[in-house]
Amino acid sequence: MAHEDQKDFNAMLHDQKDMPKQKVITDMKSIEKYGGSHMLLAPPIDYDEMMRTIPYGYVTTVKDIRVSLAKRYGADFTDPITAEYSYP
Repeated sequence: MAHEDQKDFNAMLHDQKDMPKQKVITDMKSIEKYGGSHMLLAPPIDYDEMMRTIPYGYVTTVKDIRVSLAKRYGADFTDPITAEYSYP
């Protein structure tokens, strides 16, 4: 990643950016693809906390983490871009 020496990853992890928040999606293709219209935008720290609960030696998927976070906040699904790029 370019300019890694200039980034404070700990600060980026704890930057809430007005999250968590939910958005209502109106695009029918997205609603059909993700199974609902309420999309969760979760902060990176929530993904970090979720991953830290996974016991050593166990394997999980990004999908499992996203489903769990959506349930926690009462959303239908989580934003796939936020989930994929929460960690530098």
